[in-house]
Amino acid sequence: MNYRIDNLQYCKWSREIFEINNKAGLNAVHVTLVYHEDYDELQQSIDAKDVHLIPFSDEMGTLYSAADLIVSRAGALALSEMALMGKAMVLIPFPHAAGDHQVKNALAFSNSGAAVILPQFQLKSGDLETTVLELFQQPDKIKGMEEKSIQMAAPDAISKIISTIMEIAES
Repeated sequence: MNYRIDNLQYCKWSREIFEINNKAGLNAVHVTLVYHEDYDELQQSIDAKDVHLIPFSDEMGTLYSAADLIVSRAGALALSEMALMGKAMVLIPFPHAAGDHQVKNALAFSNSGAAVILPQFQLKSGDLETTVLELFQQPDKIKGMEEKSIQMAAPDAISKIISTIMEIAES
């Protein structure tokens, strides 16, 4: 999987949001998936006042908590973390994920009302920024998405998994 291409594409999408309406009072934080040697190139490719580039972080909870809306891939772990924090999401599933699992994950959150899906292969220039700006113009919709997101959370997932394993082992 080529994360470098994803990061460059995300930086382009992040810039597009602010090219349309820089006055909206929005800030974008882009957490990279790249190795250190690519960070400088990415940093130079963006306008720092519009997009804040952060190297990969182990403190995603802190970053998620500061967000009003999260644009993300649709991996299970990221979705579970965002759901536990009750975050509204715009999901761009990775189109080459094994078994198309990111699309399936995204559909579950979209069908519940917690997320909007933008399939990568259908994204045209302007789609992401339009979606984000439209959501920010509808604070009640974001609030509803947050409520649905928290309903999708499974805070007791580990204990359920352990319990199921124990039941199978004992039978």
